Amino acid sequence: MIMKKYFYAALLLIFITSVSTQEKQPDKESLDNNQDNRIETQQLPDGFMNLKLGLNMEQLEEALDENSYFDYRGKPDVDMRMMKERSLIECSGFSYIKKGYFQFYKEKLIVITIIIDEKELDYYSFYTKLEKKYGKPDHLNPDGVYWENENTAVALEKPLSVKYTDLKSFDEIKDKFASEKSKQKKLKEEFVDTF
Repeated sequence: MIMKKYFYAALLLIFITSVSTQEKQPDKESLDNNQDNRIETQQLPDGFMNLKLGLNMEQLEEALDENSYFDYRGKPDVDMRMMKERSLIECSGFSYIKKGYFQFYKEKLIVITIIIDEKELDYYSFYTKLEKKYGKPDHLNPDGVYWENENTAVALEKPLSVKYTDLKSFDEIKDKFASEKSKQKKLKEEFVDTF
């Protein structure tokens, strides 16, 4: 009699386990419906509003003049030549924007950095909004989060700035810098060998 109870209890346990396992497995139709209900994300932008990567200096000046978030007064507030092929423009902002930095390479805008006023907005709110808009970031580290496609990178960096980068131009600069560094190393070795 006791053996029968254990036998029926074991059968009941096996039956319940098999039924619950079948209930946990989603059917093909529910998987298809879940894929249809996913949030659509937008493509990464190539700049902020009318300030687009790839503009030349004149086009950027015109775009800054039309943009209500920047205090553009004709010629750049500051125009610094970093190298003969590169220059940087700094422009004060209005409202939620403290400043904007615009970096050129070979007369083409390749990096836009917008410093956001932390008194008005916070990092977490920005991150949440960008993640909803562009999906999960491609890279994440203590300094910020980064989204990329084949042409553009969008970064939300701490304490609070948004950066747009032309990846093709940036890669060209990195390659050129590596080549120049290699040449410098060779020249240094040749100089030391003269002794």
